[in-house]
Amino acid sequence: VQLHVDNNSIEKIENLGHLKHLKWLDLSFNRITAISGLEGLTELEDLSLHANKISVVEGLDANTKLTCLSLGRNCIDGLDDVAKYLHRFKDLRMLTLAGNKIEQQAHYRQRLLGYVRRLRFLDSRAVFEAEVAKAKDDLKEHLLPVDEADRKEEEAANAARVASEEAADYEEANCPDERRIHSDIMSLEPDGRNVGALLDVDTVRERVKDVLDPHQERFTAKAKDLADRMKEIRKLKRSDIDDYNRTLSRAKAAADLAGMEAIRNFEKKLNKVIPLGIRARPDEKYDERDVEQLRRALQELRSTLLEMEADQQDAYEALNKAFEDAMEKHKAEAVETLSSNFEELRGLEKSMFQDLSRKFDAWHDEKQRQQQDMAEGYGAAPQEGHTRDKDKQAMALMDNREEFTKVLLEWHELHTKKLDEREELHKRREEEGFKALQEKNKQAEHERNRWRVCEVAEYVKRRSEQLDRWESWGENM
Repeated sequence: VQLHVDNNSIEKIENLGHLKHLKWLDLSFNRITAISGLEGLTELEDLSLHANKISVVEGLDANTKLTCLSLGRNCIDGLDDVAKYLHRFKDLRMLTLAGNKIEQQAHYRQRLLGYVRRLRFLDSRAVFEAEVAKAKDDLKEHLLPVDEADRKEEEAANAARVASEEAADYEEANCPDERRIHSDIMSLEPDGRNVGALLDVDTVRERVKDVLDPHQERFTAKAKDLADRMKEIRKLKRSDIDDYNRTLSRAKAAADLAGMEAIRNFEKKLNKVIPLGIRARPDEKYDERDVEQLRRALQELRSTLLEMEADQQDAYEALNKAFEDAMEKHKAEAVETLSSNFEELRGLEKSMFQDLSRKFDAWHDEKQRQQQDMAEGYGAAPQEGHTRDKDKQAMALMDNREEFTKVLLEWHELHTKKLDEREELHKRREEEGFKALQEKNKQAEHERNRWRVCEVAEYVKRRSEQLDRWESWGENM
């Protein structure tokens, strides 16, 4: 999509945001003083702002797909700023800045090639690899922070890509990520109550780590068992889908071959009566009985092709039934795997809750005994050392034993509810995936059958019309 608005005395770039698919924009020979209003043009590849009144190169952050940028004959100054700004455009291949003040600055071409390294043409002059390499070497001290920033950016992009691929992998396998599910569950909190903050207090953590650490280990291991099994089921599904597609392709090829063979046999009969060529006409050998025989042969061909299609439908129905049975078996196995493993995860959650309850009950009993001893003049107040304010706030949750027991129970029930929801989510996806596959195959078969019947009808129609013309010409000889 291109837009030419050059030579229009435009002073400000505006009203272009709706052109989401614009790739080529010519704003040259106007009176534009600032680059703006291009934020919505994320598909833009070629931009000309030649011969305007621009002094600063900016406002192009969203246009990362730019390959050609013309900013010649403007008022641009500040070579370093321009070079550093344009460094972000990794796809930029053609750049024009000739006719600006910066063109006269020292090391103009060298600096631009050192920062904008994938250019193929600068100011209409070809850029060679050796020239870029030399520019980078000459500017290596200046480019160190730039290269470091590029490295970090690339690492972040790679990490994001890997995370995205891994998330897609777990989603396709329809299972939770064992590396995250424990922290996701443990981060859930009852309204206004931060049990997690309490468990992070050093003194509390020390008392309950023999519960929390083994729980995390067992919980993560069980989640990994679930993920591994679901991925194995996915592998079996893929194998069956590949087998189904290969069998379907072979069946279609065999049916097409048989149909073409029947048509070729008819075409041989047809060509004996009606010669090939658009100028062919009946001669003295014309016999209307030949045409009548061809009409009967054509109807026989039609019946044969439709019978073949009916047989093909039966074969596809049997093939699809076997395939759906296999997929339903995988679905049932996946649902059973989800049920059994989530039941074990709930059991681990319950076990942790019970162990924590016993730990905190014992702690409350211990504090109660200490308070009684102090009231009777025995013992001294426990020395707990310096406690941070935020830790004091978290510890305040334990002041009321009855209230704390209630909060801990709510925390546990919240975790259990989340596990229930995750289980139902994955089961629902299994059912939806199975139904979607059924509908896809059903629709594909419906479309195939419709097109084949239409093809047969169209072929018979064309040949009937050909016979009608031949017969008409023969009668009028």
